[in-house]
Amino acid sequence: MFVIGYVGFNKTSAKKAGQPNQAEVWLKNWGLVGEKFHFSLTFDFRVGGYAWHLHFHHWLYLLCLSAVFYLIRHSNLFQMHMTSYWGAQSFCLGGCCQGLKYEDWSHCLTARKIVEEDEKKKE
Repeated sequence: MFVIGYVGFNKTSAKKAGQPNQAEVWLKNWGLVGEKFHFSLTFDFRVGGYAWHLHFHHWLYLLCLSAVFYLIRHSNLFQMHMTSYWGAQSFCLGGCCQGLKYEDWSHCLTARKIVEEDEKKKE
């Protein structure tokens, strides 16, 4: 499952940092989603004179999902079938490793100082 996670995310993710996600391109080309559709989980906000950009890369949310699986490993969801637990963990960790190959893998939270010109543009 680790290999399936790695290869699956390698085929459906962007080829390089900054390029479009391949799964999004396929869905848009087939007319299944609109042009504004994105898998990307990003938030822009302003705090303390800075414009912040928070981007959850797929490796980060897969790591969080893996942690949730770990915390609930003894629940009824996995109790009868620990093979499912190890399969889910392996898939998530394969996707995490694939996501770390991008040069921007660590750029999750960025900030830039807001200057007066930015404020004038908003008006």
